[in-house]
Amino acid sequence: MERWSARYWIIERPENEAQLRLLFVAKSARGIGLGRWLVEEAVRYSALRGFRRIYLWTVAGLDRAIAIYKSVGFMQSEERSIEGWGQRSTEVRFDLALKSGDHG
Repeated sequence: MERWSARYWIIERPENEAQLRLLFVAKSARGIGLGRWLVEEAVRYSALRGFRRIYLWTVAGLDRAIAIYKSVGFMQSEERSIEGWGQRSTEVRFDLALKSGDHG
């Protein structure tokens, strides 16, 4: 019996912004819409808490995740090259403006 695991983590940031800091879906739970649902729930939670914006950083090349973020309304706002663990990669920031009382 496989155990499904999925979670997200929102961090309060300055200027009334929320950061979707972590979103994880176990491989065994992928492909059933759980990732999209978690992103939508993170947006809904942030809007209900009165944040004016939610943003996230991801890595270029995570095409399925990026497609979900874009389909929910996130817009790419920044890109930066980083080096870690001996590899160079590109981090991409996505932002979504929230309206007060926006429930998704």
